[in-house]
Amino acid sequence: MMWDSPFSWASSSSLAYIYGKDKSAHEEFLFVYGKEYPRRIILVDGLSSEIKETIAGCLARALPRVATDLRLPIPISELEKGLESLLETMSLTRAVPSFRVEQWQVIVFVLLDALSVCRIPRIAPYIFNRNKVLEGSGIGNDILLPLGRVPQFATRCGG
Repeated sequence: MMWDSPFSWASSSSLAYIYGKDKSAHEEFLFVYGKEYPRRIILVDGLSSEIKETIAGCLARALPRVATDLRLPIPISELEKGLESLLETMSLTRAVPSFRVEQWQVIVFVLLDALSVCRIPRIAPYIFNRNKVLEGSGIGNDILLPLGRVPQFATRCGG
């Protein structure tokens, strides 16, 4: 499936970050509702860094359009920092998929949705009302938000 590669990037550290926990709390997220989120894997030959830089470039090209379409009241630079921090938690071990810009925009939307839970909560209302972006894409919000917007996590992080 087209979306398998991008969403195999998520690790238990990614979920810990998304839900406002320290990276060291990743073990709490190794299994969520029967789905395994493995520990973060970093390739020793520096390939993970190259993959991250390539993905960051693709996300950076797609981000302005998504931010404009959603009318996000936040500087692009702050969104980029959030996306980069999230990428730092991911296992980047496979070649970067050759997606079209529109497909990268869907990935940006999903990642911003995840960041809106705790890390950038002021964008949540703009994203929450636009989940129709995912309609027809073949993906759902449950990949990076398996716990949804759990109140016990949201209240700890200002959401």
